[in-house]
Amino acid sequence: MSYSYEPRTFDDLTPGDTFETPGRTITEADVVMHAGLTADWTELHTNADYAQRGQFGERIVHGPFTYAVAVGLFLRTGVFERTLQAFLGMTHMDLPRPTFVGDTVSVTAEVAECRPLDSRDDAGVVRLDCTVTNGDGETVLTFDLQFLVDREATASAHESGTNH
Repeated sequence: MSYSYEPRTFDDLTPGDTFETPGRTITEADVVMHAGLTADWTELHTNADYAQRGQFGERIVHGPFTYAVAVGLFLRTGVFERTLQAFLGMTHMDLPRPTFVGDTVSVTAEVAECRPLDSRDDAGVVRLDCTVTNGDGETVLTFDLQFLVDREATASAHESGTNH
């Protein structure tokens, strides 16, 4: 499977198109860095003795960090390289099982919706349904992403350096 994709515009995408990312192993340094940046030192993530007595038997990775890694993995594919105008949000994020330090995660992103906008002709809304799995193939996170993506003519103008 090739993990490198050509950039896509709104006009290139169809619901059902699927993209797969390479994997990334979550490390101890990742957990510590996330805790430090966000000030989320919850013991479930940062205290091995405490977490060992809990329901998972060990520390788990912060859910928002797993999400951030997943978004980065998707963007690494290059699908929206120079065609992405804005991140519009998300409507759900579910964490059916934990991610652990040492887990390798990867993302499958499926185009769920391509919605043209009546208010503008330079971009459309693309919604992706994303599933993050660990190395055992278990789903650890599902979420959606909504982006404003260039239409074909807009992307061509960007490439040629002309303004529209």
